[in-house]
Amino acid sequence: MQDFHLVHLPHKQKYGAVSTDCFGLEQAQTVRHFHQSFPEYSVTPLVELKSLAEELGVSNIFVKDESYRFGLNAFKVLGGSYAIAREIGIRMGISEEELTLARLLQPDVQARLGQLRFVTATDGNHGRGVAWTAKR
Repeated sequence: MQDFHLVHLPHKQKYGAVSTDCFGLEQAQTVRHFHQSFPEYSVTPLVELKSLAEELGVSNIFVKDESYRFGLNAFKVLGGSYAIAREIGIRMGISEEELTLARLLQPDVQARLGQLRFVTATDGNHGRGVAWTAKR
């Protein structure tokens, strides 16, 4: 199996360079730590596509089956849940490293936070993930 690594490219935007620092291994581990704090968390199963691999002349093809993620059949739940957690963390002064579901559900956080409303422009995968997370 071939190893992959991140390559930081000097992308330009209208207002200057874009940083890709938020896509590094350390950030990925922080986000994974947060998602692992959910009782429903489990490793995404890989499904082998033997026929397609044979047809394409490659030894193996595997795809992640995100249909089981948190029981939602919505693979985009991870982005929405982490975005909501970060917003709450920022408002409450909770660092990324301290973000866990248990921490966010503590009575002192909920009392200080009050009520928030999260809105999304879709009722598809992303919308289901945002709604599920906001409800929690």
